[in-house]
Amino acid sequence: MSRAFVKEDDDLQRFRENALEEGHLREWLAIQEKKLLFLRESPKALEIDAEKRTEWIRSIEEDVARCRTLLGIPDEG
Repeated sequence: MSRAFVKEDDDLQRFRENALEEGHLREWLAIQEKKLLFLRESPKALEIDAEKRTEWIRSIEEDVARCRTLLGIPDEG
């Protein structure tokens, strides 16, 4: 097989992997944003220990910021 075809196949494979990874990252971001919204606004979230809830919010905010950076999405803050 020609090296040109091999390179094209490698490039196509890399593109597919990147697209799949980006899709998973966008899904993860949506899940994390839902969690954050729940922890901040749901009356049920107030039943969670305040210290633990604050720790989770901080952790999820960091994860959301990291995901947004990786995806090139400007921060909403």
